[in-house]
Amino acid sequence: MKRIFFLIAFSFLFADSIKAQPLSREKDLKPLALKLEPDGSDKEVLVAAAEGLASEKGELILLSGQDMFQPLIIMVYAGTTANPVQVSLHKDSWDENEMSASTDATEGYCEFKVRSAGEVGIKLKGNAASYVVMAMAGKEIMPKIESPFVKKGKENKEAGKKEEGSKSNTLLYVIIGVLAIALIGVLIKFAGRKNKTVSLLLISLSLATLTSAQTRIRGNTVEEIRAEVERILEKNEKEEREKLDKVREHTEKAYKILKGGKDLWEAYKNLGSCMNTAIPAGMPSVPTFCYEADMNESGEGPCAKCFEQARAGFNEVRYKFIKLAIIYRCTKSFADKSMAFGDDVSSIHGVSGLAWQAEKRKIEESVERLKKSYDDKYIELLQRLQESMIDIAECEEEFGERDWYDRFGFMFYEFMKEKYRRTD
Repeated sequence: MKRIFFLIAFSFLFADSIKAQPLSREKDLKPLALKLEPDGSDKEVLVAAAEGLASEKGELILLSGQDMFQPLIIMVYAGTTANPVQVSLHKDSWDENEMSASTDATEGYCEFKVRSAGEVGIKLKGNAASYVVMAMAGKEIMPKIESPFVKKGKENKEAGKKEEGSKSNTLLYVIIGVLAIALIGVLIKFAGRKNKTVSLLLISLSLATLTSAQTRIRGNTVEEIRAEVERILEKNEKEEREKLDKVREHTEKAYKILKGGKDLWEAYKNLGSCMNTAIPAGMPSVPTFCYEADMNESGEGPCAKCFEQARAGFNEVRYKFIKLAIIYRCTKSFADKSMAFGDDVSSIHGVSGLAWQAEKRKIEESVERLKKSYDDKYIELLQRLQESMIDIAECEEEFGERDWYDRFGFMFYEFMKEKYRRTD
């Protein structure tokens, strides 16, 4: 009973990371739960590390703690360059990797730059190959979104562009947790019927609570963890002093990138198809007196001060629309895949099938609440979008463009209203 309550509490605490994804249906998997924690001296940077011994079957890590738009750098060191480690990243299945690499023979090192909504599955394979994994996440970076504004007189109202609150998303996150709880409840019931196949799914849904022979590397700051990584590698291969120098070089480079946010957005790859950040096609062009190209390198121009706050609010709302769509898309995908798997499992035994149908309905009801939550947030964001565009209209009028919203701005509002409307 205590374990059940722990699973429920776990689901709520980490609902924003979309926990309990069915990463695998394999038996006896015990991945290490590795959660990124704020650096003790710099809260904008998150860090975590672990060490282990890679097997031919593969050692598994479930990395969590980052926001979907926080750039994440995963660095992997082989204990010895003579014994490489094969590394792959996973989202939906341990059998299907999103990307992979191997520690090279020169430095015994490889890295990944990614973004992910929820956990990142890391599989490490080798011939009894020792390894160290160090992960760092930086401050949230707003994805680049195409500007709809063009210089007055050059607008093309139907031109297709390149794809790209006062309240929080707490309700959405809670619903994600409710879905996870419902699924765990189903599996606990089925496990009581000694349905072996369903018990395997229970194992995979509660993976994050299990541990393995792998060990988390403790430390309160990036520097402390880096020093511990160096100590471990030095113990494994004392003759390679040059390799230890590379650890400092890699860590310092990653820290500067994540702290400064200067690396290009495109350098970080999305994990999972639901993480698409593209603006829907067909965005209309909107004429403006204050065209960005008229500003100088410091972002200043004849109307920059007037437009600065209004444009910032406008882009923030667009960013929240993208984030809302991703939360919904990833959560809905998780529920759909889990229900599909439940349907497959329930077909094995008729009695279990009857129980599954009752529990499946509870999950479907949670999905309906998710849809309502999306719709409520969608309406809120539409209002905030309109308010930000009215602020822009006031700036336009100050420079002689009267009725800007009624003449031009409404086109973009209607575009956003239509493209982010839920259709399922």
